[in-house]
Amino acid sequence: MTKTYFDYDEHDFMRGPYPLTSARIDRLSEQTFGVYVLADDGPNHRNHRLTVYIGRGYIKTRLLRHEEGVNAPRYFSFVEIDSLDPHEANEEAFRIECALFHKYGKARYLNNRIHPARPKGRTDLPLCAESGCTGEAY
Repeated sequence: MTKTYFDYDEHDFMRGPYPLTSARIDRLSEQTFGVYVLADDGPNHRNHRLTVYIGRGYIKTRLLRHEEGVNAPRYFSFVEIDSLDPHEANEEAFRIECALFHKYGKARYLNNRIHPARPKGRTDLPLCAESGCTGEAY
């Protein structure tokens, strides 16, 4: 079965979209932590983009892994979580990732195979930051 993807929306709080190329990714600091969105061209539409993946972590490292793939998406956007407290940064990134995961159709419509996981060691957080979601598989 072929997946159907949701149209990509540009977000005021995110930087991008940028081309998912080594040259562009190399401009990022190794320490840039946050949430990213991968998008690809829509069928037969030059300026039409489809959201294909939502992720979080150290952005440069994660994007380099995606860029190496055979069917790598063409674009990325990201938001940097700039906090001195790593617990706060992880929690904020988790909340943003969950919100975008739900906005773009969950695992049914994204290449994400599972729901975003809570940050390691943060059992005090709910399984999902979205109201009414218990973090179950979709």
